[in-house]
Amino acid sequence: PVSLPVPVSLPVPVYRVQDPDTVTSVSLMMKSDIISTFTSSRGRIVIWSAAVIVRVAFLIYGGFQDAYLEVPFTDVDYYVYTDAARHVLNNESPFLRHTFRYTPLLAFLLTPCHIIEFSFGKIMFTSMDLLLGYLIEQVCLIRRIPPHISVLCAASWLFNPMSFTVSTRGNADVIICLLVVLTIFLILKRQLILSSIVFGLAVHFKIYPIIYGPAVLVYLDHKYTDHDAPFRMGPTASRLLFFIVSASVFLGLLAYFYYIYGWTFVYETYLYHLIRRDNRHNFSPYFYSLYLSFMSPSSLWSGLLSFLPQIVSIAVVALKFGTDLPFAMFVQTVIFVSFNKVSTAQYFVWYWSLLPLILPYTRLSFLRGLMNVALWFAGQLLWLFFAYQLEMRSRPVFLLVWLAGLTFFWINCLVLVDIICHHRFRSCLTKQGDIDRWTSGNEIQSRSESSK
Repeated sequence: PVSLPVPVSLPVPVYRVQDPDTVTSVSLMMKSDIISTFTSSRGRIVIWSAAVIVRVAFLIYGGFQDAYLEVPFTDVDYYVYTDAARHVLNNESPFLRHTFRYTPLLAFLLTPCHIIEFSFGKIMFTSMDLLLGYLIEQVCLIRRIPPHISVLCAASWLFNPMSFTVSTRGNADVIICLLVVLTIFLILKRQLILSSIVFGLAVHFKIYPIIYGPAVLVYLDHKYTDHDAPFRMGPTASRLLFFIVSASVFLGLLAYFYYIYGWTFVYETYLYHLIRRDNRHNFSPYFYSLYLSFMSPSSLWSGLLSFLPQIVSIAVVALKFGTDLPFAMFVQTVIFVSFNKVSTAQYFVWYWSLLPLILPYTRLSFLRGLMNVALWFAGQLLWLFFAYQLEMRSRPVFLLVWLAGLTFFWINCLVLVDIICHHRFRSCLTKQGDIDRWTSGNEIQSRSESSK
């Protein structure tokens, strides 16, 4: 008789983590041969090519809509940027353009719009949008997430309608998103000085990234340089270096542009956003009260007091989740935007750009995640319906707009709590060496069963 060969079981590659007690919904993707094939090296090329094609198509379509349709595609802020850039080319202050309340660096960056092509800024923002997707993938790889999961995380940004519509319409918020994710990338790569420079530049570009300072300082503990060192809240060399360098970059740029443009620069770029009282409808839960008291002197103090819940919440999140830096920054951003006294749709892209970095560590099922996304969009559509009635049909529905905003605020809080409760907390530093490792669902299950 002929003996048949004994089948050989091939070893399965394993990605280890410190705490294999839970199974993430994303880890189940590893069981799908279709997804693994699609996110192979060839599939990765397809994903990135499709992302480029989508953005080029939107840029072309945007030109058509601007030329032939009544409602323009280009963001109104793009004309503000480019008008300010024209003033810069004429050796004038960019703040001569009414409502230009950004760093003069933005106007300098967009001067080619009047030299090369008016759409230069849109192309630049779109390129930064793609670079942001690449950085998301690289951050995931640094944290030892498998390549085919990392590219899926990047794809969740690349094919997010909010990402490519914001950049192709000419909105500059993609710049700040890129700088924030680049800061995370450089910190995880242990490029402390470079990350400090980028962070200082980010705060200069738009003041809100300063909210990440406490979380970054918590993260830069002794464990950043010595994995066996105990956690300590006091000063460390890394914390001092990061603070000094980033503050120097911010203050240096502040002094330079103050020397050129004077007090107007300081007020329009920074102070305006602190004392801003916007009586126009927006997503903020404070909208209606600020609208009713807009001409009252007390509205200034009520606007400043509205920062208190943000400050307290951001500090608590930094202390609680600071060592899981991407997650802490995501939670801080959602809190800041949701509780802000002025909240518009373009602010949402600030936390959508950080969401892909935490997806591999969620225990939310795919269906529950979709339900959260659907609930979030439903709340936004409800607000947009009443905002349309107010703005386009001039109907007196201010109270309904505010109630819809409160509903959307409640949905944001509900979804955020769900994300926090289902997050598999991961310190970005472990004793194994550099960054935490990610575990496949099969091995987590086998270890959980063996521990029982």
